[in-house]
Amino acid sequence: MPESDGESIKARKRFRSILIISLILIVGVVAIVVWRSVETSRGEGIARIVGDDKNPDKNPGLLSNEQKPLGSIILANYDEYRDNTIRWSAAYFSCLFLSAVFSASAGFVLKMKAFSNASGLKEDLAALLAMLAALLITLSTVGDFQRKWQANRIAASDTEALAYDLIKTPFGEDEKAKLISRLQEISTARNREIVGDKPGSNTQGWKGNENKSPGNSNRNSNMNRNATSDANSNANTNATSNANRP
Repeated sequence: MPESDGESIKARKRFRSILIISLILIVGVVAIVVWRSVETSRGEGIARIVGDDKNPDKNPGLLSNEQKPLGSIILANYDEYRDNTIRWSAAYFSCLFLSAVFSASAGFVLKMKAFSNASGLKEDLAALLAMLAALLITLSTVGDFQRKWQANRIAASDTEALAYDLIKTPFGEDEKAKLISRLQEISTARNREIVGDKPGSNTQGWKGNENKSPGNSNRNSNMNRNATSDANSNANTNATSNANRP
């Protein structure tokens, strides 16, 4: 008994060491991925177009004084969308990555023969890892992380395209109004995509019914005319035959 107890204690210590090292590696990889995503330069083209008011000598920009206010709004929206993209993307892929790691670790723990003396501990840990994997997938699905990061990514790309339209010449009030309307459309489309609303689905169905209705009315009208014509023809025939009888 004392020897088996000693082996069980050693097995638990080795098991804990491996578990701690694995968790440190996993957290380190996730931290590096998130850090690289945050530190990667994005939107440098927009920054060069708009310019830097704090350091105009280094980056004066390409816009006139009339264009700069609108350019600052475009840059602010772009930064907001890109920051949201990074956050939701990190949340989504972290859930997927950690869920896969926990799920694989649960099976690995159950198959490890080195800790056969600690079977109860292995089963508990495997159940815990499987539960965490399921919770992460559920969290990502219910929170709709994928839709949110994609919606912000598309909005950032569309906003970046507006910055290049801003430097087109000539730039008058009509072009300014179009860009402002486009900014509103991008923001609305982003929010609709986040909540899962697909504009136009009901409208398309209504239009489909509307397009079918003229054909139906024409067919009904032709049928009515044909029925009336047949009735009049029968009536005239009957009247003529009655008139010819002695």
